[in-house]
Parts: sequence; structure tokens; C-alpha cells
Amino acid sequence: ATAVTNGIVNGVGDGKFGVGTNITRQDMAVLIERVLNFKNIEVEKAEVEADVRKNVAKYACQFIGNPYVYGGTSLTNGADCSGFVYRVYKDFGYNLPRTSTEQRSAGTGVSYSDAQPGDLICFDFNANQKADHIGICEGWDGQYVTTIDGNTGTTNQANGGCVMRRRRHKKYILAVIRPK
Repeated sequence: ATAVTNGIVNGVGDGKFGVGTNITRQDMAVLIERVLNFKNIEVEKAEVEADVRKNVAKYACQFIGNPYVYGGTSLTNGADCSGFVYRVYKDFGYNLPRTSTEQRSAGTGVSYSDAQPGDLICFDFNANQKADHIGICEGWDGQYVTTIDGNTGTTNQANGGCVMRRRRHKKYILAVIRPK
């Protein structure tokens, strides 16, 4: 096995891996190879998931300018913030809950400094520790996060808001969620 030839598993004496064991160095080499291959599979899976999330963020961008509709889930006819997240991810085969509060629990929390494109960014604008708003991360520079989200928007009051690209300071971030 590779672990033996690369010197990962070596030894002297009776060919056993350790004193008082029945595991041979060759058996241990096979075991180590299996572990290493498993880790490689996990790394590949994480890379694929990151690529999917990047594609989610790119996909979300094509709906910028479409209408904001409270309670809506249509990417073309209108969605609110959580409806937008719900529908974009649904188009990628994810089954996220419908509301921002529920979406906050729909994945693995990560540090905001580790936010990546496609992660869900939960905002707390009312300082109540609740997800008042949610968007899909497009980018992060350490101070500001750029999200794509359905928003009433201060500059879009006349038309009721729309899906837009927003840049917000990290002080408003309640949680960063990596969807499962």
C-alpha cells in the first residue's frame, strides 16, 4: 500500500504495527489509506458545495430589479427577502424553510469572517436577536457584506421595492448560515 511505500507506516520486528497487537503494518497501511481517501472525498464534497453556492449567488443576480412582494416567492413576479432566498435555493434542489427566522436554522452557522458567496446572511436591524431580514451573500470584504435580496429599499419606495444588491456593515449581521 502507498502508506507503506511512502514511509507513513513502518516498523521492525515481527511485522506487527504495535507491541501486543495483532494488526500488521500492512493492515494499518490499508486502514490509513482508507482514512486518507475519506478525507479527500470530504474535501472534494466541500469544494463542490462551495461551487454550488457560488452558482446560487450568480443565479440570484439575474433577478435584480424584479419586484418586491411581501409574502411572495416568485423570482419574476415578486418575492420578499425570505421568499427570494427560498425560491433561489429551491431552483438548486434545496428545501429551505419559508421564513427568515426558520432559514436561520436551515444549515450550519459560520463566522461572518468566513462568509462565502451563496451563504445566507441573517440581519438584525431591530436589535432583537431575530432574523429581521435575510439575503444571499455575493461578497464579503471583512467590514461590509454584499447581498442579493428582496427589499423594500429606501430608493425604491415608489415602486414598492425590488430585488437588489445591497452593501451593509457587519454590525447588522446576526448570523451567517451555510445551507444544507
